[in-house]
Amino acid sequence: MRFKNKKAQFICFAFFLLNFGCTNANDKGDTTSKQRIHKPTSESRFVTRNPNNRTLSDFFKSEKYSKEVDSIFNKLSIDEKAAQLIMPAASTNNYGLSFDEIKKLYVEKKIGCVLFLKGNSISFRQLNAELKNIAKRNNLLEPIISADAEPTLLHNKFTDIKKITPAIEQKSISQVSSICKIIVETLNNIGIKINFAPVVDVSSNKSIINTRSWGNSDDTIIAHSKAFIDYHQKKEIVTVLKHFPGHGNVKGDSHKKLVFIDGDLKELNNFKELIKVNAIGTMVGHIAIVNNSKWNTNGLPSTLSKNIVTTLLKDSLHFKGVIFTDAMNMGAVKDIPDASYKALCAGVDVIVAPLSIEKLHSRIKQELENPKGEYKDQFEKSIKKIIRLKYVLNTI
Repeated sequence: MRFKNKKAQFICFAFFLLNFGCTNANDKGDTTSKQRIHKPTSESRFVTRNPNNRTLSDFFKSEKYSKEVDSIFNKLSIDEKAAQLIMPAASTNNYGLSFDEIKKLYVEKKIGCVLFLKGNSISFRQLNAELKNIAKRNNLLEPIISADAEPTLLHNKFTDIKKITPAIEQKSISQVSSICKIIVETLNNIGIKINFAPVVDVSSNKSIINTRSWGNSDDTIIAHSKAFIDYHQKKEIVTVLKHFPGHGNVKGDSHKKLVFIDGDLKELNNFKELIKVNAIGTMVGHIAIVNNSKWNTNGLPSTLSKNIVTTLLKDSLHFKGVIFTDAMNMGAVKDIPDASYKALCAGVDVIVAPLSIEKLHSRIKQELENPKGEYKDQFEKSIKKIIRLKYVLNTI
C-alpha cells in the first residue's frame, strides 16, 4: 500500500498501534494468565530452589534448606502434616492395601509415604506414576516410596525380578557392590527412594534373620553394611538399618509374636558404628528387653519404648536421622491398644503399616491442633524430617 503524503502515513501507523499494538498487549496478558493457570500446582505452592543441587548428603546439614523446609511445613494443612508420618503397605495380594485404597487415602490427605510390599514391579511403577499425577492435580507433596529390597528378599518382594545372591553368601565388598548395582537399578526403575536395608543383625536367629544377614561376624556385618549404604546413598537412595536394637540374638519371629532380648544388647555396636557413617534411616524392631536394668522395656516391644527409641537411639547413640517402625500389623504388636500412636510418642518418626490409618491420622491431628499438646513439638520435628528428606531427594 502506498500513501500520498506523510500525514496519511502517520495516521495509518497510529491506527495500527492503537488497535493491533494494544490487542497484542492484551493477548500477552491473557497468555500469561493462561500459563499461570496451567502451571503445575507444586511449582506455585512449594519452594523448588536449586533442585539440581540437592543431594542426600545434605540431609544432616541442618542449616541447609531450613528456611525452605519451614516454608513448606507452614503451607501444609493439618491433614497433610499428619499424613507425613503414616506409611501404609501396598500390595497386589492380601499382604497390604490395594492400589485403589492407597490412591484414595492419598487424595484424602491421610498418608504421606507408601511401602511397596509385594507384587509385580511393572504394576508398582504404574502406581508410582499415578501417585505423582495425583500429587500434581491436587497440589500435594509427592509420597515417598519405600521397599524391603534386601538382597535375600528382592525376588520375593518383586515377583518378576530374578533371584540374586543372598546376603549370607556375599563374601567380599566387591560382591556386595555388584549386588547393590542390581538392587539400585531395580529401585530406580520403579521409582523407589527408600530401601529398608541393610539387615545389620547377626544371622543366629534362623526363624527370621538367617540368610538375610551377612553372618555372625560383627566386623563383616559392619564392613558389608558400610559398602551397601555407601553405594545406595551415592545413587540417592535412602538406606535403613534394621532391626534395632538387634533381632539376631533372640529366639522366635516377631511377625508371629513378641520376642525378647535377654540381658545385654549384644548387637548394639553394629548400629552404633553404622550410625557414624551417616545412615539416614533406622528401623526399630518389635523386640522387648528383659534382665537389663538400664534398657528394660517393661514388657513392651522396643518400638513403643521411649527408653529405647529416644533415650538410647536418639540421645545415647546420637542418631539424627529418620526412625521407622517395623510393620505395625505384625503379631508382636498388633494386639496392643493404640500401638501406632504410642510408637510416635516413644519417638518414632514414621509408622509403617498401621492397623487403622484413619484412627492414627485423627490422633496425630488432635495433638498437632492442641497448643499445649505434650507431643506437638515432637511430632512437628518428625514431620519436618520427612519434608527435609523429600526435599533433598528432589521430590518437592
